[in-house]
Amino acid sequence: MRSWQGDQRSIEAHVLPIFGAKALNDVTRAEVERWKVDLLEGRAPATVNRVFALLRHMFNQAVSWGHLKDSPCRGVRQFRADNTRVRFLRGQELARLLEAAGALADGAIVDGKTRRGYPWLRALITVAVNTGLRFGELVLRSRS
Repeated sequence: MRSWQGDQRSIEAHVLPIFGAKALNDVTRAEVERWKVDLLEGRAPATVNRVFALLRHMFNQAVSWGHLKDSPCRGVRQFRADNTRVRFLRGQELARLLEAAGALADGAIVDGKTRRGYPWLRALITVAVNTGLRFGELVLRSRS
């Protein structure tokens, strides 16, 4: 969850050094674009997008309060961000997962109650691991 303290740190670290001494009317769209590209150096696109969203909100607020006619952030697009990490199971992790899936095949005892078995689970995991398909893709494929 983001907080106002995080926003304040972003403003102090990334916005004020570039735009702090300028009048609102003097900031141009080109300067915002250049700032955004410069900020990307050494940072993930999603991080830059969060700081840019904060700057855009500040300028939009200035417009709504009547201090600006138009925001210099208008028309400036965010970066396409894909910060997902791909993680692969290591040998021992996969063995433990398959073992647990096998235990669930006949029904597991949880809190003293026997739960329904999932005989298909081990096969589903094996197919997913060997094909790279995600769970949603596997489910969609099995309904076809």
